[in-house]
Amino acid sequence: MNVQTLINRIQAHLERPPGLHKIVDSINIAISRINALIEPLDSYLTIANSASGNWEDITTTWENLDDNWEDIGKFSDWFKYNTTDFSLTSNSNRITRIKNVYKNGLALKIVSKESIDLSIYTENAVAIIGRTIYFPADIDSGTDIYKIKCKLVFSNIAYSSAEISDASSNTIEYNIPAYFDDLIYNIVISILSRDNNQVSMARQYIKSELEISGIKTDIWSNK
Repeated sequence: MNVQTLINRIQAHLERPPGLHKIVDSINIAISRINALIEPLDSYLTIANSASGNWEDITTTWENLDDNWEDIGKFSDWFKYNTTDFSLTSNSNRITRIKNVYKNGLALKIVSKESIDLSIYTENAVAIIGRTIYFPADIDSGTDIYKIKCKLVFSNIAYSSAEISDASSNTIEYNIPAYFDDLIYNIVISILSRDNNQVSMARQYIKSELEISGIKTDIWSNK
């Protein structure tokens, strides 16, 4: 859903809608509540280094191939690369767990950090510790394309002052599946309606709505 469409829907429901900043804050609260309740979903980050070509061109080339569940990242935005130990560490709090790494479509073997340090593997293997990936060789050059399978939480939306003052420029997508739209809308209405002495949405209601959509919420349960 387009963020402006969501905002328009919220404003149409409220008799006295608040300013856009408060609506955006409420949407972010709703997203944070969902993130806290559900197990982060699997996603894929496509990583390219500077040697793979101009970043703008890469984004343009891939944008029609990637659906809403895929993001394109680069070293400076999503990860910090260390050329000394060939490690790639996540800079983004959206990534909660790294599960696997693919090189040009090939799933790399997950090995121990000791195996990487001892140069037992020279290619097609990685070690994963937390949110850091250790490669057996330097990946800062060359044209290889890496995809990282990870657990990725939903991101908050962010509007600049210029975008808020110019409704026509509010085209930011929050990249959340459509079946969350009504839940986010209901949570936001609940938050904003508290000023009108209406009852806020209970945590159990949010969990029920998520479970109806088939989303696991008891993420610490062994069942």
